[in-house]
Amino acid sequence: MSLVMRATLEAISTAGDVRTHRGKLRQMIVRYYITHQYRHQVVGGGVPDAP
Repeated sequence: MSLVMRATLEAISTAGDVRTHRGKLRQMIVRYYITHQYRHQVVGGGVPDAP
């Protein structure tokens, strides 16, 4: 099961505040992307990958 599917199922099964869950998920993704880009810049000599 992929992470996206699991997150989607969690969001669906959470009958409470879906907006909060989605906000947390987006925060996690953004945080991962930022740290990934930062690591790549350090390792790759300061040139980030093109999207």
